Amino acid sequence: GKEHPEYAQACNNLAGLYKAQGKYAEAEILLKEAKDIRARVLGKEHPEYAQACNNLAVLCKSQNKYTEAELLYKEAKEIVSKILGKEHPDYALYCNNLGVIHEIQGRYLDAEMLYNEAKEILTKVLGKRHPDYANSCNSLADLYYFQGKYTEAEVLYKEAKEIRAKVLGKEHPYYAESCKNLAVLYQAQSEYEVAESLFQEALQIKLK
Repeated sequence: GKEHPEYAQACNNLAGLYKAQGKYAEAEILLKEAKDIRARVLGKEHPEYAQACNNLAVLCKSQNKYTEAELLYKEAKEIVSKILGKEHPDYALYCNNLGVIHEIQGRYLDAEMLYNEAKEILTKVLGKRHPDYANSCNSLADLYYFQGKYTEAEVLYKEAKEIRAKVLGKEHPYYAESCKNLAVLYQAQSEYEVAESLFQEALQIKLK
């Protein structure tokens, strides 16, 4: 029946397909249905309800509905804080996602606080050799880059690149992303030879 977590998951899966096809209206209907079912069946203090909030927030962000996305990410973050605690990878994820919204809104201090919180949690819980930690470094580096804080950005981009090289390998798309990010940073500082070398490395990975 429709009042079952598995039906909610089926709605979620189909919504993912619609989102990939750019059918946002259809995806939104299904994600809202999944969220409502999980609220009724599992309650609003359940990890799957928090996940439903997050999924809907991701879709809202894709459609530039930043206020709605912010509220949903905050809800997910608060739920996970209560039931799983603030030293859980899911809490770090929701901090990071909320940080992205604040960055888009130009609320750089708020974004920086959330990115740093996520990074500290992931350091404790997963360690500094984990892809999620590298992603966290990358998010904070992006923020610094957009603010023109190139020294701080460079340190974090390099850290993310080194972790991705060791953990994922030098043919992974995330490693290519790290090369590209550093290249863009060096280009902005007129360090063209270094930038070109990194752009070439990223390109070669994508051509494989």
